[in-house]
Amino acid sequence: MSLEQVILVILSGLGVFHGIFIAVILWNIKTLPNLANRLLSILMLLLSFRIGKSVALAFSPSLPIIYVYFGLCLLLLIGPLYYLYSKTLCNKAPALTKKALLHFIPAIFFAILAVPFQFIGFKKIPDAVTALLFFIFYTHLIAYLLYTRIKLFRQNAARLPGREVREWLNLLFYGLISIWMVYVLNLFEDRIPYIIGPIVYSLTVYIITYIAIAKKYVQTTSTVKYSTIKVSEQEIETLFEKIEACVKGNNLFLEPEITLGVLASRLKTSSQKVSLAVNSKAGTNFNEYINRLRVAHATDLLMKPESQLLTIAAIGMEAGFNSLSSFNQAFKKITGKTPSAFRSLTEDKK
Repeated sequence: MSLEQVILVILSGLGVFHGIFIAVILWNIKTLPNLANRLLSILMLLLSFRIGKSVALAFSPSLPIIYVYFGLCLLLLIGPLYYLYSKTLCNKAPALTKKALLHFIPAIFFAILAVPFQFIGFKKIPDAVTALLFFIFYTHLIAYLLYTRIKLFRQNAARLPGREVREWLNLLFYGLISIWMVYVLNLFEDRIPYIIGPIVYSLTVYIITYIAIAKKYVQTTSTVKYSTIKVSEQEIETLFEKIEACVKGNNLFLEPEITLGVLASRLKTSSQKVSLAVNSKAGTNFNEYINRLRVAHATDLLMKPESQLLTIAAIGMEAGFNSLSSFNQAFKKITGKTPSAFRSLTEDKK
């Protein structure tokens, strides 16, 4: 093996071992919610195995085709895992439903197909069938990535996940897209070496890890724990409907004095259960849930012609904030702009 090949093995292999290392850490973290981190752990592990197969194939062309096929089958698991991880993180779901397991049926089906393929002989499979398999595997992954992005980010303003969650999922999305693009380009462009895929993965996983640590994404997106509260999914759903009816139906979010305890008292339940329901279904804590509703109301006011004579402070008070500073802070955190900048942008569009 030449020095160049040794360097390529080290560069590509480092990402694989790092991915496995991170997967083990995520699986064993006890201080953060189990489900989301374990889904991410499995996703990292499968990605590492998938890339590890690519490293082995790049330097061992005689690798049995069945290993290559199972490596491709892993693509059918990566997409659903990213979707379920994103959904769990946004909705703070305490457990996966049986319906969620349906996402893994394609992976199981094509894994079972390995038996007749092996019996027939992979090399005897017609080129048209091989091309179709590659199309299914790679299209399946990109479809899940795009669907997840559209599904979770095109929601109304009051139900969007928090900024940290959006940034973290965006980071994972672009990382997976970059890996997918390199592999797909390799299928159609011989000038792109196959080993580039594992190298891009190594760079991606190190960059994502660095940013995640620097910005504390894993901690800030997974701070809600309810291991001692025994509430069924149906109870959570019912309670959240009551919360929505009380908070939105009665415009309770416009009252500056509204708190978690006050709402729990009105609903005749515990603060912990209200907090659990809000985190599970709105994907954020109670204070931000209320602030999102207030900011949504404030944006409506800022866009109305009859509200142009009102000051920013007056609109903040009208939306339920008890000070201009808290209004500015919440508005910028949720929309990315200050109320004044938002008003100016709205006026420019008229």
